[in-house]
Amino acid sequence: MTGAYGGDVVVAQVLVSVWLLAWAIRSLARLSRGDRQTVLFVQLIFFFFFAVPQLLDLLLGAPVFDYQVGFKLAQFDTTTNLVYLAYIAAVPPMLSWFGGRARAQSQLAHLGEMQLAPWIRVASWGGLLLLPLAIVFAPAPEAYLRYATIVGEQASGYESYHPVVTLSATLAVIAAVLLITTRVTRPVERLLVSPFLVVALWVHGKRSVVALALLLLLYLLWLRGTLRGWRFIAAATAVTFAIGSFSYLYQTQVRRIGETAHRRESIQESDIYVNYRIDFGRDAITKQTIFAELNPAQLKVLDHRGQSLLFHATFFVPRRLWPDKPYPYAVYATAAMLRIPPRQLGWGVTTSWLEEAISNLGWLGLLVGPLVPALICAIGDRRDSQYVGLLTITVASLLLLVEATAFMPLLVLWAVLVIRRPRR
Repeated sequence: MTGAYGGDVVVAQVLVSVWLLAWAIRSLARLSRGDRQTVLFVQLIFFFFFAVPQLLDLLLGAPVFDYQVGFKLAQFDTTTNLVYLAYIAAVPPMLSWFGGRARAQSQLAHLGEMQLAPWIRVASWGGLLLLPLAIVFAPAPEAYLRYATIVGEQASGYESYHPVVTLSATLAVIAAVLLITTRVTRPVERLLVSPFLVVALWVHGKRSVVALALLLLLYLLWLRGTLRGWRFIAAATAVTFAIGSFSYLYQTQVRRIGETAHRRESIQESDIYVNYRIDFGRDAITKQTIFAELNPAQLKVLDHRGQSLLFHATFFVPRRLWPDKPYPYAVYATAAMLRIPPRQLGWGVTTSWLEEAISNLGWLGLLVGPLVPALICAIGDRRDSQYVGLLTITVASLLLLVEATAFMPLLVLWAVLVIRRPRR
């Protein structure tokens, strides 16, 4: 089942899928042996969100998009698909070459045996305590008694404030996982931390924070030496299954997707499959960007080069002081998908730095896109710090999954720690 893809594209999909699978197996094997390069985790994240969609196209068929007009324009365009496949085939070698040349040293091997620095412990508890404050100052705190308040009709009035809760919840998750997984943390402290973790997952209300918590747990247990060999492979498989299962429950129980499906509806047309492909794939949004580069008369994402980079550089400037300030990149990508003028809709399609770089820099973005997360991994590994390592794996992975606006404070914190901590 190959949808409307041409024969050349199908052959390329098969070859690239085998190539990317080989890179994923290589990364998994090296991690199971205790290799401490953070880029290996990023390689696995890349495989899941960029390579697996190609396998699904071959095995189940391409998703049938409905209102996603930009996606439909790009989906079966032969040149767009071949450029996309060449791009994702080049990403793993680039990540490995630029991001895997520095090896974290012995300090990372003893995270579980080390006492957390006092300032890290204080900062972690500070991150936990910020969460209840963010909830208390919400427009209607009692609304967070219901899970996923921001979803659907429950979102009214929360679009402007919920990012504060989201950021607080994300920081609380990182702090909680760090405190819980360190051996020197006393059992009573773990007991006190656990409710903050549960509340953070609850009020955040999105699948991404559950995935982040599980991936950080996997990373820290691996870093501590608990997961090695077949244990790591089994744990990674379990985490993948848990994320997929939770997403299915979220789709059907929270977002109510699939309730109106017809019995004769094919899997490619089903809302569940289409939404899975959008949520757990970055192929459609990347193809849309490539199509816009190839066919500027039919589709455009940004009004001019560097537009969303300008937003990142001035994210701290209030829009009331600069009414013409550029929007976050997701606003432009969503507008291109719907083929409407860019404007804030209260929601947006999930984007990735790998295609945002193309929109901002043109074809040069094909090089700069993978280069940025690779260099983050290389720089973070050279600092030989378990704290920097934790943020490095988080920031580099998130660059592949969402726009930088969604985790800008974490990116700034990573940069501060990298600058302040001297290389050893």
